[in-house]
Amino acid sequence: MLGRAAEIISDELEDGNPTIAQWLIDRVRPPGRSDYVQLTEDISLDTIEDIVVTSERIAMAVSQGEISLQDSKWLQEALGRHVQLKSIEELSVFRAQVEKLQRTRSGPLTVNNSLVPKWGRLRETDQQN
Repeated sequence: MLGRAAEIISDELEDGNPTIAQWLIDRVRPPGRSDYVQLTEDISLDTIEDIVVTSERIAMAVSQGEISLQDSKWLQEALGRHVQLKSIEELSVFRAQVEKLQRTRSGPLTVNNSLVPKWGRLRETDQQN
């Protein structure tokens, strides 16, 4: 059957029907296997910077024909979700640091007017508020 399909595809190409030939090729060839893509072991996804580097590697793999554009799309979407989660994690760390600083700060912040130029000094009523 594959031999006959190859003949028909060849005939269609010779007759100037590349669309029909492509349609036949799509029906004859086995479906692509996109169950998983194996990445090299040296890839890290611990930080946002690591994820950006991995994204760049995926783009290079596509440009060199190592993985399909569809696989790249799925990987990039997964990395995008991972970046979102890492961003939330980093924001939580920053929030905890800010809260810790706020707890350790004693009393209201005072400004030493002798170090501020006259045009930038707060008026007495502003300092009390």
